[in-house]
Amino acid sequence: MFQHDCSRPKSRPRVIGRSLALFEQYQPVEQYQPVQPIIEYPWDDLHYAEELDAAAGLDSVRNLLDLDGYEFEQLLVKLCEEIPEFDEVRRTRSRADGGIDLVAVNKTPYVGGRVAIQAKRYAPHHKVEIAAVREIIGSISQREFTKGIIITTSGFTSAARHEAERLGVELYDGERLLWLLHHHLHREFNIIDQARRKPPIRKPPGPSTAP
Repeated sequence: MFQHDCSRPKSRPRVIGRSLALFEQYQPVEQYQPVQPIIEYPWDDLHYAEELDAAAGLDSVRNLLDLDGYEFEQLLVKLCEEIPEFDEVRRTRSRADGGIDLVAVNKTPYVGGRVAIQAKRYAPHHKVEIAAVREIIGSISQREFTKGIIITTSGFTSAARHEAERLGVELYDGERLLWLLHHHLHREFNIIDQARRKPPIRKPPGPSTAP
């Protein structure tokens, strides 16, 4: 009967272990260094205006309704440039760009992207309607935008607010706009409808005020 000699050393495990150690010893080790991600967002087929001094000629203006459409957009460019989350801001120059007046870029990895902004310089009694919300959604869905924003000197109809909530469009009415201008540009503006002699919006509200 064959008897196994238990006193005999088991050499195979030691040989395998030595081979693995040698194998690991000669494997190249990749050295990774931390590299900050650089996110580039292409400027698509929108027609962009030439870069100008966004604050030129606006220092003496206090009533936002005294600005024409171009000046109002220039003021919003200046505002977006002062918001830390935005790395670059451009104004479009074509009225056929689907309601996109400004494009702001946030290059923060994971949460960044291109933001389409629609500007509405309306008197306080002229509310932004649901068509504006649908217009900007239609435009950003055809391009690589992560968010749509509508900024107005007025307010929004109930239908526009409901549609914006459903579609994920951010709305900034006159009061929130005044707060943003005060907070980022450190300037006091107002919104006075000279034609009606009614100044319904004079001061920026606190940051907790609902849009």
